[in-house]
Amino acid sequence: MPAEADAREGSASPLSVPAARVHAPGGPEPLREDIAEQAGAALRAAQPSSRASNIAVVGMVAGLLAAGALLHPDGTGERAHLSLLGMPLPAICWFRLTTGIPCPGCGLTRAVALLMHGSFGASLAMHPFGIAAVVLALLQVPPRVVRAAGSSPPWTFRWDRIWLNALVVTAILMVSWWVVKIAVAGWLAAQP
Repeated sequence: MPAEADAREGSASPLSVPAARVHAPGGPEPLREDIAEQAGAALRAAQPSSRASNIAVVGMVAGLLAAGALLHPDGTGERAHLSLLGMPLPAICWFRLTTGIPCPGCGLTRAVALLMHGSFGASLAMHPFGIAAVVLALLQVPPRVVRAAGSSPPWTFRWDRIWLNALVVTAILMVSWWVVKIAVAGWLAAQP
C-alpha cells in the first residue's frame, strides 16, 4: 500500500530507482551520462591520498640514488661489500645469513651502487636486475611530480598501471633468474 500511495502522490520513495538507471541483465542499456558519472567517480576514488605522499615517493627515489652514490662497493664478485665513508657495512640479508643461499635480491644494492659509480658492466655482473631497479625507481618520478603539483591527468593513472605491470614482470623474471642460478650452482657443485 505505501508504494501505491507514493505513486498516487507523484513522489518516489527513497528506495526507488528510475527505470533508466536499472542495469539488470537483459534490461535497458546504461545511459552515457551514467557511464561518465561512474567513470568520474572511479577516477576521483583512485586519486592519490595526498600531495605529501607523492613528494615522499620522489624523496625516496632521490634517497635511493643518493645512497647508491654514497655507498662505495669494495671488491669484486660475490665477495664485494659496501662501505660508507670508508667504514665497511655488514651483510644484512637474513635469508643468506640463515640458509647460506643468496636470496633473489642478494647483490641488488651493490649493483645499484656500482651503477651509480658508472660501472655498468660490473653492475650487470653483480646483479642483472640492478639496472631494472634504478629504471623502475626513476619511472615513479614523472607522475608523482605532476600529482604533487596539484594535477591528476588521466595519463598518470595509466602510467601507474603500466609501471605496476612492469614491476610484477620484473619480480617474476628476477625470481626465475634466481631459481635457474641456484639450480645451476647446485648442479655444478654436484659434479665430480
